[in-house]
Amino acid sequence: MRLIDADALEDVLVNHGFCYCGDSDFNAGISNGFLLARDDVQEAPTIDAEPIRYGRWYIVEGMPTQCSLCGYYVKQKTYKYCPYCGARMEW
Repeated sequence: MRLIDADALEDVLVNHGFCYCGDSDFNAGISNGFLLARDDVQEAPTIDAEPIRYGRWYIVEGMPTQCSLCGYYVKQKTYKYCPYCGARMEW
């Protein structure tokens, strides 16, 4: 999933739509298509984005590696994210 700036996308669609303003039905159709796409962006469902949490793998002697945020244990520190809490691991 990618988070985008919907307002910037709407501006791009409107500006592209205005590029096709003209007297022909063809240009009017293309312009209307861009404006319809803009309307779809405005009506698209939204999500609440969570800030990225960062953690580190702690190596505990005699035990597997442990997440610094939630304490989840893994056998090796090859994970880029904690499988339990989703924290991005810094190396």
